Amino acid sequence: MKYRKCINIIVFSLICMITILGQQKDVNGWQEAKWGMTEDEVLEAFKGEAIRLDKIVAYQASYASIGIINYDISGDKYLVHFIFDENKKNLQRIAITPEATTILDFHFRRLEQLLTEKYGIPYFKNTVTAMGGDKSVVAWNLESTIIELNFINIKLADIQYLNINIHPAKEIWKIEHLETLCVDSKKDIYKKEWNVASLN
Repeated sequence: MKYRKCINIIVFSLICMITILGQQKDVNGWQEAKWGMTEDEVLEAFKGEAIRLDKIVAYQASYASIGIINYDISGDKYLVHFIFDENKKNLQRIAITPEATTILDFHFRRLEQLLTEKYGIPYFKNTVTAMGGDKSVVAWNLESTIIELNFINIKLADIQYLNINIHPAKEIWKIEHLETLCVDSKKDIYKKEWNVASLN
């Protein structure tokens, strides 16, 4: 009887530990950046790190005018874009892409591991095969923020694309499909445009 009671206590303790470890930490933005900040507030929050970009990058109904170059994530370098609403001029989204252009599948797996260690088990994880390649999405749904890890591997064209997309939870988005894929002749790089739709 005592033995059975001890077993029950141990099982209950393990369930509590798993529940605690699986809980996701809430964040109202990313690092020192909070949703709704102005450009000047973001620059002040990341003084010495964030800079005004030489060229504004256009997004869907928004733009990136501020970024962090060579941001370090576990020894790898990334480009951070702070994306502002076109009309309200406040922080709407953050996009993080690797500086590296090779072995992005390795970086994808590593980022998934790091994000899981920090935020817990993802609420959504899926891989779809289409257009001659694979599209993988892993997402963490926090109380105030959605964190998406996106990876596309178009094997036939030998193209890979990886990014972390962070935005407010009240504006839940999902990636519908890869809309276009074209060559930028000036920079001789591939540009990826996503068709993004609101779930609300």
